[in-house]
Amino acid sequence: DAAGLCVYVNERWCEISGLTPEEASGDGWCVALHPDDQERVFVEWQHATTTNSPFRSEYRFQRKDGRVTWVYGQAVADVNEQGEHIGFVGSITDITERKLAEQLLAKSATEWIYAMDFFEDAIYLIDLDDKVVRANRAFYQMTGLTPETTIGHDITTLMHPHGESAPCPVCQARHAR
Repeated sequence: DAAGLCVYVNERWCEISGLTPEEASGDGWCVALHPDDQERVFVEWQHATTTNSPFRSEYRFQRKDGRVTWVYGQAVADVNEQGEHIGFVGSITDITERKLAEQLLAKSATEWIYAMDFFEDAIYLIDLDDKVVRANRAFYQMTGLTPETTIGHDITTLMHPHGESAPCPVCQARHAR
C-alpha cells in the first residue's frame, strides 16, 4: 500500500491530525493529508518501504475544521524475532509554530530587501570578516559589480582592487568599530 496502514494512534496524534482513532485506522489517516502534500508523501513512504529505510518528512494535515497543521513525521521498520518486516513504528511532531515563524521570517526578509533596494544610495552589509552579505541595486549600478562577484567577497578588495594605500572614509569608519 502506497500510504501505509495505521493500526494505532495515541491521543496527541489525534489532536494534531484532527482525526479520531477510528478515522485514522487503516489508510484513513490519508484523508487528513493536505491535498498538496499527498502525492509527495506517498512517494516518500513508498521509497522508505521498498528500500527498508527510515521515513522522514515534513508535511501538512488539513483538519476537518479547516486548520492546517504542519508535522514532522518519521517511521522506522518494525521487525519480528525472525527479522521479518511486520510494519512500521512512527511518530509525528507538531511543527506548525516553527513553519509559521519561517514564513514570517521569509516575508520580513523579502520586505527588507525591497526596502533596501528602494534607496538611491549604495548600501552594502558586511559580516565580521568584512565579507559582503548583501548589497542593494544602487550599489551594483554604481560599482558595476554583480551579486556573483560581490557576495562573500572582502569589501576592501572589491572597493580597492589595486590596493590603494590611502583608505577611503568608509574603510576608516569600518575599521574604527
